[in-house]
Amino acid sequence: MNKIALTNILINSSAVFFGGALGGLIRFSFTQIPVIGASTIVIMVINILGSFSLAFFAEKYSSVSAKAVVIKSFIGTGIIGGFTTFSTMILQTANLAKKSFVLSLLYLFTSLVLSLLLVRAGGKMGSTK
Repeated sequence: MNKIALTNILINSSAVFFGGALGGLIRFSFTQIPVIGASTIVIMVINILGSFSLAFFAEKYSSVSAKAVVIKSFIGTGIIGGFTTFSTMILQTANLAKKSFVLSLLYLFTSLVLSLLLVRAGGKMGSTK
């Protein structure tokens, strides 16, 4: 591996590391909102916002320049990856199913459909075409 390739790997790895820390901190902050922070609604909102944001930035920085790759690593993989909580959503769906199977399906369906719609919206808004 040449020196330039190694430098690029280190830069992108650092971007993901620091972005992930920031995204995780933002997610943690959302869960600390009084009264609603621990609710399933907060996790659903996080996943929906993350879907929109990821599509927006993927379109906005769709070039393959070195600068765009670092920005996508920092924002997409790092911040948004640390911010979204898909595994938490699935765990909450399973826990809701213990109480109400219908409510768990409604939660899952709402999360997925709104996320898909906002992926399209984010992609269109982020597109420069």
